Amino acid sequence: MTRSLKTKFLGAAIVAGLCLSGAQAQGFGDRLKKLAKKEAAEKVEDVIGKSAAQSSPQASVGGASAAGGASVAPPSQDLMDLTQCSDLKVSNVMVGKLGEFTFQQGLSQEERTGFINRRAATPTNGCILPSIDAYEAIYMEVDTAKFKAMGSFELQCVESATRKNANDPLPNRGMSHISEKHMMLNCGNSEGIEECISGSNSDRASAWSKSLESRGKTMLSVHAPTYHNDPGTNIYCQYYNPASGKSLFGFQFLRRKG
Repeated sequence: MTRSLKTKFLGAAIVAGLCLSGAQAQGFGDRLKKLAKKEAAEKVEDVIGKSAAQSSPQASVGGASAAGGASVAPPSQDLMDLTQCSDLKVSNVMVGKLGEFTFQQGLSQEERTGFINRRAATPTNGCILPSIDAYEAIYMEVDTAKFKAMGSFELQCVESATRKNANDPLPNRGMSHISEKHMMLNCGNSEGIEECISGSNSDRASAWSKSLESRGKTMLSVHAPTYHNDPGTNIYCQYYNPASGKSLFGFQFLRRKG
């Protein structure tokens, strides 16, 4: 895939704003309102025979606890149910993070930045990706032709405990946290990844772009950002296609102090 073609696809996916309004709110927003009413009624029942700590949304949703704050957890089923999966499926899903790897260059041990600590992952409930901690990222691929045909996408995020629109910082809305050079590591790398190349960062990027193009794929990625005064907030997001009212994927991440 050429750089200009990939940029065109990713540019179409950049979100103009976070607030849901108009036609956008009719999908994810309306379902959230119905869910909020349902939960309000359930909470009245929960108060009977339960302590305030047990009935607290922060104690029951998103892996939070009164004493220790939030922890990484899968999204609740009701949140996942709000995401209607599109017919386009993601593939080659991996969880990892951007970090330093090493490789040998003659007598010198060189260091570069790449996508490390990779582990393969399989979406659940059709298109729900694994939950990730701060600093972690998810890499995935989609069929280029089908992705282009669907048009624009937008990232919609809510706080898992409150269902309120989540505020910045959020994952890159253009789905471009990881670049091609991060995926193609130098040969002899400390990660033990065999698909590799010996060359410059530009060579690495070009090699991965050619690999994607040969397979008819476009790469996407999301990451879990940190925030200086966040004690730990689980945030649920979906990558939403307004034209179809469906999402390419959903996932939950833990945003916390960096």
